[in-house]
Amino acid sequence: MERVVKTMWQGGSKRNKTLRYLKEASGKPILPKDVENLIAEMRRETYTSLDDNVHVSELLRYFGESPVNAVNTFRDQATKMTSCITFQIAHMRRMARKFPEALCMDATHGTSINSFMVTNNVGTFAQHTLIAGETKLNMKSAFKAFKQSNAAWIDVKVVIIDKDFTKLDFFAEELPNATNILCHFHIIDYLKREASKRDYGFTLIKNTHVRILITMMVRTEDER
Repeated sequence: MERVVKTMWQGGSKRNKTLRYLKEASGKPILPKDVENLIAEMRRETYTSLDDNVHVSELLRYFGESPVNAVNTFRDQATKMTSCITFQIAHMRRMARKFPEALCMDATHGTSINSFMVTNNVGTFAQHTLIAGETKLNMKSAFKAFKQSNAAWIDVKVVIIDKDFTKLDFFAEELPNATNILCHFHIIDYLKREASKRDYGFTLIKNTHVRILITMMVRTEDER
């Protein structure tokens, strides 16, 4: 049965057809996810190159084969190297379409250290982006892909960003009608780390008071 499925996959058969065959041949309640896992295993068996670049290209091509997924690759014209890769699954696009009003943009570094724990389950991912650096060009490429795959981007009312103040100008250009908000958590964390540097000469006690004052200033509702 697996040999037949492999032949169907290599011949370009659609997943629905493969699913139908597996249900009829096995007589079991096969799920679409089972077909995805089976095909993914077959793909891994076809990998013969030791070049990571080839593997990434193959994975992106396979990912983009699904009509409900969206994948985009951007190259730096100066270096001829890939500088930005974006991808969305159907669930991400659906959530972006249903709840476009608030958009949060954050860059994560060294995520393997924390097993990619970068969400608190309050929101949902709208797009994953791999970039060579947080340059304006890369951010522009990432948001260009987001616009192309999500028509509801025009309904974004609020943009929440981390401590990177350069993003304020970027979103002011891309979303002139949206309100930009700096994330309190990122600002407080950044200022506390800055205050802890030896350059400022704060003692341990002074540094403790400074950290408390930073938190109070950021969270105050008084603009005076």
